[in-house]
Amino acid sequence: MWPDSEAFSSEIQILSSMKHKNIIKLLGWGPYKNRMMQFYEYFPSLSSLLHGSEKGKLDWDTRFEATLGLAQALAYLHHDCVPSIYHGDVKATSLLLGPGLLGPGYHPYLADFGMATIGSNSARRYTLGSMG
Repeated sequence: MWPDSEAFSSEIQILSSMKHKNIIKLLGWGPYKNRMMQFYEYFPSLSSLLHGSEKGKLDWDTRFEATLGLAQALAYLHHDCVPSIYHGDVKATSLLLGPGLLGPGYHPYLADFGMATIGSNSARRYTLGSMG
């Protein structure tokens, strides 16, 4: 998964340093069957709630709140992190919906940083994690 422990350590350092209410929190990491794994809380994705067995149960207000949370997470990554972090793979399966923090409903979390890159706005960026 990670070609060397330095790349994995770098990714863990970056992921554990991100503190935002709409970014999934890294709970831990460790080896499993000759691979290094990362552990996060499990929440259903927006995709599974839009297209899976729960299809049709998300009202427009919830969809709007999920989109707003995603926008806030991306703004944090692009403008508040130094160096900037570019997710690189935003889609409905990368947006997780956990239990509402302030009552009923869902709270959106951006996840799946396998294609993320770090760096300035210049053309030179570095990839976090694996591709493929």
